Amino acid sequence: MSTMPHNACESSRCGTRWLWCAAAAILLTLHPPAHALQDAPPPAANDASSASTTPDEPETEPTDTEPARAAPDAVEPPVPGLLNPALDQHARIADAQRLLAAGGDGDRAVLIRALAPDSPAGSAQALLQAVLGNGTVASGASGGPPPSWLIGALGAALPNAGPELTPMLLEALSRSLSRDAIEPLIAFVQTQRPPEKLALAFNCLRRQSGREDIGPDAAAWAAWWREVQWIPEGEWRLRVGAAHAARGARLARERQAMVARVVDLLGRLHTVTPVDQRSPLLASMLRDELVEVRLLGVDFASRALVNAQPLDASVTSAAFECLTHVDPLVRAGATRLLENLAPEEGRPRLLDALMVERDPRVAAPLLRLLAKRPSPAYTDDALRWLEREGPARDAAADSLLALHRANTLADAARTRSLSVVRGIAPERLTPGVLRLMGALGDASDAPVLQELLGHADRAVRLAAAEALAAFEPGVDPLLRAAATDTDIIESAARAVIAHRRTATGYRAFEPIARGAGDRALDALRRVALSLPLSHAAVVAETTDEPGAREAFILSIADRLKQAHDEAADAARLVAMLADLRLRRDDASGALAALDMLANREITANALLDRLRLHACLSLDRLDDAAATRASLSDWLDWIEPRIENQAAVRAFERASSLFGAPDGGEAADRYTRLATALRPSAPSPTVTSDASPDPDPAPPPGDDTSPEPGDG
Repeated sequence: MSTMPHNACESSRCGTRWLWCAAAAILLTLHPPAHALQDAPPPAANDASSASTTPDEPETEPTDTEPARAAPDAVEPPVPGLLNPALDQHARIADAQRLLAAGGDGDRAVLIRALAPDSPAGSAQALLQAVLGNGTVASGASGGPPPSWLIGALGAALPNAGPELTPMLLEALSRSLSRDAIEPLIAFVQTQRPPEKLALAFNCLRRQSGREDIGPDAAAWAAWWREVQWIPEGEWRLRVGAAHAARGARLARERQAMVARVVDLLGRLHTVTPVDQRSPLLASMLRDELVEVRLLGVDFASRALVNAQPLDASVTSAAFECLTHVDPLVRAGATRLLENLAPEEGRPRLLDALMVERDPRVAAPLLRLLAKRPSPAYTDDALRWLEREGPARDAAADSLLALHRANTLADAARTRSLSVVRGIAPERLTPGVLRLMGALGDASDAPVLQELLGHADRAVRLAAAEALAAFEPGVDPLLRAAATDTDIIESAARAVIAHRRTATGYRAFEPIARGAGDRALDALRRVALSLPLSHAAVVAETTDEPGAREAFILSIADRLKQAHDEAADAARLVAMLADLRLRRDDASGALAALDMLANREITANALLDRLRLHACLSLDRLDDAAATRASLSDWLDWIEPRIENQAAVRAFERASSLFGAPDGGEAADRYTRLATALRPSAPSPTVTSDASPDPDPAPPPGDDTSPEPGDG
């Protein structure tokens, strides 16, 4: 490589033009473009060049009977589209792009010809637009650096280019880091050019070399060029790479500082904007070109929702637009925002976004958002993410679980889901996958789940316990694990409720729950409520401590009020509770217990009647006592231990008025004894002998039952 002085360039313009034409003509002759060969007509049958001759068979002269064959007219090759001024510019750009992609010798000749000074009008513009990727070009336009074989032609065209082509040539050359592309720019800045063209050329040199420390000084650039012009290619690449790295770091710092200032200003603007007027600002932030500003908009909008501040439809619309943004962080943030906004419309847009999404960080919130309203429309996409290991697998499993719970998971999808879940190695099972296994699997999955009850990750342990609770073989392993891990108590309770609702199951779970705090006691209550009342009665009867027995019965009080099919067992438990309270002289509490069954159709139950009678008598509510169906014996049972109490006297009088004296036997003897002790004038039992009884029998010796003064 060598530099070319300005005067040398000027003196050789005519020679350059002649060389351009000669080179293009030779290349076109030797290597016609591919499309020219395809479009050329086949040779004529009488063409002399197509006649088959051999060395041993000389050509025959035409005879008098065979007229001489006339030579055909010469066929001109078709004009390439790039060089055809009759075509519109878009077609010429497309042809240039096709020639660049083909890259054959003939194609290159056409492209080089387009840059010649005497090329058809518009040819160079079409080629440069194809190289730069500007305008409407065929698919595949790269807009990257020009091919190396074209750089020489671009550099040769630069000195004589017009004002329209010069910026395009400078831009095309600046996209290459080759020294062959830099040399024409060095020569260009050393000539007399308009200031705007020189400024553009200096910028191109800075972009190519990465040397932003060299200003718009042609002499400084010439000195730099002399320094690097002849160094080895490897060293050249190292220098350019280091310069570009330093330039990139500086630009990154500047951008970061600029973004920080913008974010700070927007934060202040958001603060001073009234709450009810922030939606337009937030919507504009969500549509901003800067990723940082969009993420800031997501953050501000999310905070507004947390603080119950109103956001209008413009924010929702902008969030939906973010679903197609190139940055996955923006898409993920928009999805989380939409999850909080919970829009009624827009579900098809969410499905479309999930269908094309390839980043698991975005797919996960999309799946969670769609799972809030389960629909078979996302089944295939959920299965796709379930099969792929990564952060979206859990969300996919939860979305399929939502479909299963909504009874909208098709059998084929269920089978495929279970196959995928069972195919995952145990150490890679995640909480969401474990929950799906518990919902779709069967008892054969219990051993795998049981092994994970001791997993180091709490979330995995809890999910494995939750899944294991669905299977009967999991009850005992869960009870054993819950004895040492209180986190698993809830799952153990669910397992007992689902598979062991018996007095035995309750007794196995009770000591675990009682030693684990209040939350465990809530779980114990749920287990108690799940028991059939016959088993609950067994638990109550086998609980020796009165306070614990009462607490157990009270824990299932709701069941006692509602279990219509278990009336006898309900009465049995209520009777136990009332009896406990009567034993500690809590008659009001006993009546409250008995009133649990007040609205129930209970068949005649002597025990309940007896308990109600005793409670009413203890409260001196004689009318209520008289309304019970209790027997005289029940009255006397309450009166007998209280013969020194005036309430007993009143109760005896009411019993006498209700039942009268018994007709004999042990009941009559008991009645007489109590009557004598309580009221000497009480009517005696009927005597069948003719002798009239003493109307006022004397009390037994030493037994003074006369009321004290002032007694009623």
